Amino acid sequence: MAEETRSENTTIDLPATVVGEGDDAARDPFAVPGDDATGTTLVQAPPPAAAEAPGSGLAFDLLVAVVLLQLILLALAAFRIIRLREQLRADRDATISARSEARQVREQMAGLRVAATKELHHRTDGLLQQNELLSKHRDELEQINARLRELVKNDPLTGLVNGARFTEQLEAELRRCLRIGKPLTVIVCDIDDFRGFNANHGEERGDLLLQSLSGQLESLFRRGGDTIARLGSDRFSVLAPDTDYRAAVAYAERFRKHVEQCPIPVEDDDDIPPVTVSLGITVVEPDNAEETRTVLERAALALSLAKKKGGNRVYGDRLRGKKTKRSPVAVSAEKPKPKRKRSGGKADSGNKPAAGGSSG
Repeated sequence: MAEETRSENTTIDLPATVVGEGDDAARDPFAVPGDDATGTTLVQAPPPAAAEAPGSGLAFDLLVAVVLLQLILLALAAFRIIRLREQLRADRDATISARSEARQVREQMAGLRVAATKELHHRTDGLLQQNELLSKHRDELEQINARLRELVKNDPLTGLVNGARFTEQLEAELRRCLRIGKPLTVIVCDIDDFRGFNANHGEERGDLLLQSLSGQLESLFRRGGDTIARLGSDRFSVLAPDTDYRAAVAYAERFRKHVEQCPIPVEDDDDIPPVTVSLGITVVEPDNAEETRTVLERAALALSLAKKKGGNRVYGDRLRGKKTKRSPVAVSAEKPKPKRKRSGGKADSGNKPAAGGSSG
């Protein structure tokens, strides 16, 4: 008969344990076979089944579920840790690779910097050389421009003023002549038979002759206001402000005689004939209002008349008062006579020639 054990909360019925002989007696499971000498058989009763308390099955299920959940979480955490380790390993490899690439890039940049510095220095040196060359070319260009300006204003062979500059100077001197009330003289000079001289003796000697005549004119007209120009091939012109008719005639006759008597500065050649010049003079008085073109035409007309009379002569023209119709008159001939000079001067003083004429 089972003994009843009670506690406050649980009542457990324990079966009675019977120890003794007989078939119905329970044998001791730990007894050694053949141990019958004692004649005693230990029979242990099975433990009584514990009475299930209310809610114990649910608690067990919850415990199992919690354990399983923890195992799952641990597995997930372990998986995540593994993944993180793999990611960290990959990041570390990537960092190492990036550092290696960065090191290579730095080395390349250093090489490029060195190359760029060398190239910069090379180009800087090249630019400096180019700047020096450009500066040199600029100076040469300025010299060329200055030379061109001089060529525009001056004759390249003789260095005298050219025709365009002479015309400008003549216009200015005409205005000044009318303003200050003083005469203005224009002398035009031409070499007799200059084409024949070039044909017989060559253009080089002809150039030497022109240079010699220009130097003689400069030595004769040395005042500050005098202007000497080369108008054409062998034609020269002199602009002499504040010079009256008598002084102009004296200058022209002096130059004509000097050319006739002085030897030609060319190479040794005894067969070269003497060279002579013809001159035309126009004097503008302060009370005359002639234009620049008229003055030049009158001087050219006087020169043309001198050449038509055989050359080696001086013809004079005086513009006074209002416009007149008189022509220039001879001042001197190749072998002038004293009486003819005086009569020529008187005839000239009485004439009042007008504008007109052509080139000689």
